[in-house]
Amino acid sequence: SPIPFYIASFSETSADMAARHGLNIIYAPFAAGMVYGGLEPAVASYVEKCQALGNKPGRAMCSYFIYIADDDAAENYGRERQMAYFKHCVLPAFPDDPAKAPPTMHYFLDIIEILRNMKKEDLGERSILIGPSEKIIESLKRVEAAGIEEVILYFNVGNKPDAMVREQMHRFSEEIAPAFR
Repeated sequence: SPIPFYIASFSETSADMAARHGLNIIYAPFAAGMVYGGLEPAVASYVEKCQALGNKPGRAMCSYFIYIADDDAAENYGRERQMAYFKHCVLPAFPDDPAKAPPTMHYFLDIIEILRNMKKEDLGERSILIGPSEKIIESLKRVEAAGIEEVILYFNVGNKPDAMVREQMHRFSEEIAPAFR
């Protein structure tokens, strides 16, 4: 069978492309929130576009940052590491000069502005799965109900120690993944 292709969708333009070509789609939940109001309306829009064009909708995926935290101190640490990742890795990679960015990338200027002004307390389900395992399971159940078939998880962001990242991955496989088998 052919290699499955996914269009990463941060905009209506990319979702239209996926629907037009009958390709799978993958969302960043924060972008789906900005463009559509959430993952559920994003997936519904994609399915409607595919059907209107006579194409079978492909699989819908999304990606999330994740940090399993059992108490307030651990959650604060996870939020601080996420903010460090945004500040030191994401913002420098995004185009921030409207004169140099192509028109199709101008929506990134809004994303940059949000990230520059974001505080760790602002981080929520649209950007990171954070908290105890039970809370993350509840969040992922909502993601599943929205029509998302697969979730990519980013554990190793924010310069966390390797042993911690491995422990987080182990905890996910033991405490969270069984809820989705």
